[in-house]
Amino acid sequence: MNINNNDDDDDDDDNNNDIVNQFTYDINNITNLINELANNIQNRNLQSDLDVLTGMNIANMFFDIANELQNDINLNNSIDSNEDKIKIIEPSVLETFKVRKYSDLEDIKTCHITLLDFEKEQSIMELSCKHIFDEQAIRYWLSNKSNVCPVCRREFPFIYKEN
Repeated sequence: MNINNNDDDDDDDDNNNDIVNQFTYDINNITNLINELANNIQNRNLQSDLDVLTGMNIANMFFDIANELQNDINLNNSIDSNEDKIKIIEPSVLETFKVRKYSDLEDIKTCHITLLDFEKEQSIMELSCKHIFDEQAIRYWLSNKSNVCPVCRREFPFIYKEN
């Protein structure tokens, strides 16, 4: 007997989306209330220095809470919308890297991607972090696998690509 659980999985996804949407709605409402409260505190006619200091500290605390909540919402939305995607280098950035011919005077003798020794006059690419690679290998890596240098892990400006 073959039991199909796809309908149950779809229901779970719908329930999870409903929960996330309700949470986002609630957090937005709370954020708006905190901002309104903080603005009211700032706009009050405070009489003493202590009132001013206390009122400003409370207002700043509420602004900080509202900002943190909004950051959490933004992070949650960006994670959900890009979970099946990978970061690859922004194509225009890739074209800014220097392409040249390998010479025997280089300190690095082996490509860290192909693990093959460079040959004289081989086309290599030098990233802005100064690491060099076989040109085709690094183009493939940055355009299809990752937006970071394979050696130092420096992150370059990126776009998302379907995984």
